[in-house]
Amino acid sequence: MARGWAALLALALAWPAAAWPAAGAATRPLRIVSLDLCSDQFVLALADRGQVAALSKVADDPLLSPLAARAEGLPKHRGTAEEVLLLRADLAVGGGFARRATMELLAKVGVTVLRVPPIPRLADLPPQLERVAKAMGHPDRGAAHAAVIRDRLVGHSVPAGQGASVGVYRPGGTMPGEGTLVADMVRAIGMRLRAGDGNARVAVPLELLVLQPPDLLIIDSRRDDRPAMNQAMLDHPALHRSQRMAVADFPLRYWLCNSPASSEGLEVLEAAIARALPGSRP
Repeated sequence: MARGWAALLALALAWPAAAWPAAGAATRPLRIVSLDLCSDQFVLALADRGQVAALSKVADDPLLSPLAARAEGLPKHRGTAEEVLLLRADLAVGGGFARRATMELLAKVGVTVLRVPPIPRLADLPPQLERVAKAMGHPDRGAAHAAVIRDRLVGHSVPAGQGASVGVYRPGGTMPGEGTLVADMVRAIGMRLRAGDGNARVAVPLELLVLQPPDLLIIDSRRDDRPAMNQAMLDHPALHRSQRMAVADFPLRYWLCNSPASSEGLEVLEAAIARALPGSRP
């Protein structure tokens, strides 16, 4: 850490002052760098394209981000503080996957760092959108996005726990549980999350899942372009031939991060459940 700080300080001191955006030259940041996948989505939704100096290396992965198409053609980086300094960022935005050490080092050398902490409830997203949009110089844009999300949530104000039970099974045999965005979205459409012992992530052996199945099992993390051993269990015949459990696919990108596009996933989730379990809505 000490060597990293010394290298960054030397780089910051050696950089020509004229190369940095002039302080007070504009009310909006001119060179925004997103540090991780979740902050990518805020930057892509709220900033002007010309403000974006760089995004994370996975910003254009359509499995991981609902805004991947907007990231095409924009510069990408690997997440180090040195890269961000070389990009002459005047605002670095970091979400739940950003390296804490990177954000701390950037702040020490004078880069403005905006932290966007992960939040597990869609209802908490509008004020976070408004805060981030204001920091990027677009408060009206943030207010407009927030209003759309609030309206969408009102349209999904269904009493929780009255519908079918839903479980989400992932590579390695884990299931997201309480205190997660998955749980919040499942409840928002009136379903019950099957989440084991109440932890945020629960390891569930395949045998136990087959013996005590939810009404619907959702698979959200299959990657045909990157086959791996821990994905094999997602295609096990015992899951797909069960007479007691339906199986459906849902895009991971809508609930991997609680982002400006996450609320759009409610309609996608409802449609997936309706196809797999007709008449399951409360």
